[in-house]
Amino acid sequence: MNGTRVMSPHAIPHWEISGFVEYLGSGQKQDDMILPVPEGEQAVRLGNDATIRQQLNVVRHAYYSDTFGAARTCAQAERLNVSVTPESGILPIQTVYTSSGWDSYSYAFRVRHSTVWLSIHNPGHEDDPACGPLIDFIAIKTLSPPRREKGKIPKRKASKIIQRRAPNVLISEIGKPDCRRACR
Repeated sequence: MNGTRVMSPHAIPHWEISGFVEYLGSGQKQDDMILPVPEGEQAVRLGNDATIRQQLNVVRHAYYSDTFGAARTCAQAERLNVSVTPESGILPIQTVYTSSGWDSYSYAFRVRHSTVWLSIHNPGHEDDPACGPLIDFIAIKTLSPPRREKGKIPKRKASKIIQRRAPNVLISEIGKPDCRRACR
């Protein structure tokens, strides 16, 4: 570590990093702004072209969700590229739904292999290389596919991003499952 900047690709346990990544404590300051960490004591900030990734052992063809908290720090138009090999999608970081300044995001995906890489990447390039979204409380969960009831066909939403006010989770799917096989 060099101050808050993570210098080694394997310095954060179970994660691999690249680019400008910082490991921040709750209440740390950036200029005059306090950076809160709502779900623990530490968070990572992904600066210019930074990535955190983890290799996961999963059940082939199963459905999973990746849920994490994110907050903007500098730019108004921060976004994250979330990928689970080989699928990916861009999430705009909005942070407008909670009083803490953090929003929860969840991605649903179906894995094709028994080992996949989960990557969260900041594709942004700001004047200050440290500027970028804060990431906290990453969780992976196995999902049960919808079961078809006799005479009823499961319906899909047309929109990829569904905003829910109750738990404040933005949900977006990466891969579109083949309903002919998944819905039997």
